[in-house]
Amino acid sequence: KTLYRTEFREALVAALGQLGDRPRAILRLRFVDQLELAQIGRLYRVHESTASRWIATALQDIQQATHARLVAKLAVTDATAASVARMVQSQLDLSIARLLG
Repeated sequence: KTLYRTEFREALVAALGQLGDRPRAILRLRFVDQLELAQIGRLYRVHESTASRWIATALQDIQQATHARLVAKLAVTDATAASVARMVQSQLDLSIARLLG
């Protein structure tokens, strides 16, 4: 976990940098401001299920971009990169909140 922490953080920062304005704002509202899905939905005048899908899509995009960067940077297999991601998964929401805050 400690061995790959720096590489994971760099890959996560790069993945967050690739996000568009709306996904970044929505993630900030959810993880930094800790708004509920219904509150985010009201802000964007959409149903909370739509806000939930937006968040899920943004998180999936971050996960895929982070994974791809880890594979490329560490020259590891997909399975190893997935293992690294699982090791630090418990801190992902916290990392996103910290990086977007």
